[in-house]
Amino acid sequence: ADAPGGMAEYRTALAAGFFYKFFLSTLAEASAGELPPEVKFALSACIEHNTLNYTRPPARGLQHAGATAAAHDGKEVAGSSEQHKSASLQVSGQAKYVDDTPWGWRECWIEPVLSTVAHAKIVSIDHSLASRIEGFVDLVTAKDVQGINKIGAIAHDDEVFVADTVTAVGQIVACVVAESKYAARLAVSQVNITYEKLEPIVGLHDAVEKKSFFKPLFYKTEPLMHTVREEGCADIDAVFAKVKAEDTLVVEGQTFMGGQEQFYFETNACRVEHKEGELHVTCSTQNVSEAQHMIAEATGVPMHKIYVSTKRLGGGFGGKESRSNIIACMAAVASHKLERTVRFQLERHDDMACSGQRHACVSTYKLAVCKSTKRLLAVDVDLTLNAGYSYDLSQPVMNRAMFHVLNGCYVPSVRVRGHMAKTNTPSNTAFRGFGGPQGMFVGEVMYEHAATELGVTREELISANLYQSDQKTFFGQQVGECPLTDMWSDVMGKSDFKARQAAVAVFNERNRYKKRGIAAMPTMFGISFTATQLNQGCALVHVYKDGTCLVSHGGIEMGQGLHTKVAQVVATCFDIPLSAVYIADTATDKCANTVATAASSGTDINGNAAKIAADMVMERLKPFLEKHRPTRPVKDEEKISTLAAAAQDAWMQRVNLTGQGYYKTPIKGWNQDASGVNELDGEPFHYFAYGVAVSEVEVDCLTGDHTVLRADIIHDCGASLNPMIDIGQIEGAFVQGQGLFTTEEMVYSRDGRLFSKGPGMYKIPSFNDIPVDFRVHLLEGSSGPTIFRSKAIGEPPLFLANTVFFAIKNAIYSARADRAQELGKPKPGFFRLDSPATAERIRMACLDFINDSQNGAQPPAQHWHALA
Repeated sequence: ADAPGGMAEYRTALAAGFFYKFFLSTLAEASAGELPPEVKFALSACIEHNTLNYTRPPARGLQHAGATAAAHDGKEVAGSSEQHKSASLQVSGQAKYVDDTPWGWRECWIEPVLSTVAHAKIVSIDHSLASRIEGFVDLVTAKDVQGINKIGAIAHDDEVFVADTVTAVGQIVACVVAESKYAARLAVSQVNITYEKLEPIVGLHDAVEKKSFFKPLFYKTEPLMHTVREEGCADIDAVFAKVKAEDTLVVEGQTFMGGQEQFYFETNACRVEHKEGELHVTCSTQNVSEAQHMIAEATGVPMHKIYVSTKRLGGGFGGKESRSNIIACMAAVASHKLERTVRFQLERHDDMACSGQRHACVSTYKLAVCKSTKRLLAVDVDLTLNAGYSYDLSQPVMNRAMFHVLNGCYVPSVRVRGHMAKTNTPSNTAFRGFGGPQGMFVGEVMYEHAATELGVTREELISANLYQSDQKTFFGQQVGECPLTDMWSDVMGKSDFKARQAAVAVFNERNRYKKRGIAAMPTMFGISFTATQLNQGCALVHVYKDGTCLVSHGGIEMGQGLHTKVAQVVATCFDIPLSAVYIADTATDKCANTVATAASSGTDINGNAAKIAADMVMERLKPFLEKHRPTRPVKDEEKISTLAAAAQDAWMQRVNLTGQGYYKTPIKGWNQDASGVNELDGEPFHYFAYGVAVSEVEVDCLTGDHTVLRADIIHDCGASLNPMIDIGQIEGAFVQGQGLFTTEEMVYSRDGRLFSKGPGMYKIPSFNDIPVDFRVHLLEGSSGPTIFRSKAIGEPPLFLANTVFFAIKNAIYSARADRAQELGKPKPGFFRLDSPATAERIRMACLDFINDSQNGAQPPAQHWHALA
């Protein structure tokens, strides 16, 4: 466990595996093909796999959008696969981001001074050496905060600058202001902080053992959802007691899912310009209004004198929903103190150390299933998320995890508890899926556990329990129209699942050290912020006298195509080409009191607000358009010129050509205090987005390497606003999910330092990790309840990549069965495999004469790094 670099057992097994490959390949060359059958059996698997003479066929894909024009009543803009409005700028390097802003007069660079210990009192901060660096301007600390030093997205338990006690490595203790980036970074290295160290809690299991938890917010007691639909039973314990019978199987277990770094291309960046008592902030944030609010709190400057704008983000994935705003306060405090313009862009290793990741989660579960019908009867789940050192967004993340523990399956009686562990690690935050993947993962693990014990496949058990239309969730919401059963049948046919499953079995019989696996899975993701008050948006639409439109809305463009879709909505409303609509920077002086672009609801909220604003102007223009547009124009130039003529006439008649639209999602919300049995009867989501996927993998059992041979996806986008953008989102989410469940591992030392910083140590998927054969279909004939009958797309497809995880596990089952046969033992049953399924975990779970540990996994206390 203390070996330098860690992974001692894996590295030992890996070296032996490579030697075995070398031995067999040499034997093959020397024997000229005269080999015993058992050697040939091992040989083909060793020397034909990718780890020797690496080859990979070119990736290929299928992108099937289906019929879209009919779904949008023949409108040419909404529903068409228009190019992303920034695509040409981005691929040519002309797209501008925060740090591309030209430097101004007396502008300074700031660099954070980060804590280097996980838990300690600050004794002193000495910057005497730093002040000697040429270009050094100042050191800004908590003493310079003129407003409130304690801020936060929900609870005020984060500090702009740590004043007394650091509670994680990577907290901002101070910042150096200098005349150049080089001077600032050199000066930071010369700031000396003296600490009085305290005992840290780093691992999630350590926090559970020591009962280190945050007190729940907004709950009377503990976060609890408890529904019982078994007649005569008072609670879930009574249900399990009642169903104990020969025809009932009950499985229990625990699983761990690691965190994930957002790894956006553009690290956190901010520029603050001080102008006559005003602060003009350009910030890489998903929430300009929250940035404005936090900066006002930290500086003491009222919000109407703080202007925050964002052109675009170089990726966000939730990582810039709240943490970016806290980091931006550092720059605002410095600018306000010095009355100078300042800027920063974090180095990758600093960004990963201080900005938080996806919450790791340890879960225990208990599941009852009827043996004869395969019907799921009852579930009892306990979720513990690693919140880190502060609340941040951990409460709503946990809420969504609790809502999603069943994924796409119906279970009548359910109890779910949630806990937020308090550890001395960076405060974890939003990430694509926002708790949903953590909840769904434990659901899929317990289904697999039950299926293995029943002697059936996961797919058989899942297909017998898929949600049906108009069923009620355990939290009391009607699901409405649910296409999962039809989608499941469709993906089974399109992927040729049964035939490929049989082919995988034949392949595994013929190969000892390379194995294949195939798995299918649904996803069912609730769309809306679970904090009901956040489901609102606004937009401002101007029509100009030349027939063009300028739109400002509260959403942030971060590569997902939000601006393109909103522009398509407005272009459709005015019946003009997309080129005649321009989306302005998101800014607090155009649209005030906005919400974060998150929860997959950006297009739903802002697209509807823009449509309301556009329809408002169109109603005013109606009599003028009837004059200038007796028949519908066909050519783009005619469409623009007729709108221009109508706008000119309207202006002459003093008609307002500006519309302000406001939209609130039509949901009633839910009551978090309703934690008693059958008390919860809420509507946290506007609707559900559905998807199904099948993945096939090949695993090298001697190294733990794997290749995704093929992935088939069918996803429900409603009547898609832009099919190609939606397909791109599906593909991107799936590959990001691959990283979550396979290659991306957050590695913390037991004293709280993050080892996996930067691309050298942290492995996001590359172009070589995508499925060799990647097929995506949009569900045809679907109709959503929101803007132009579309559905949200950002987060729902991510969890479909969990099919890769379970396909890998199926391959490992075959390797373990071979070893049991070699030893004359019974075929092994269910085994625990935590996420991510890294090469290390895969190799150590594949049993053979080199690695014969019969558990294939280590207890958390014996793991070579803290499971945080």
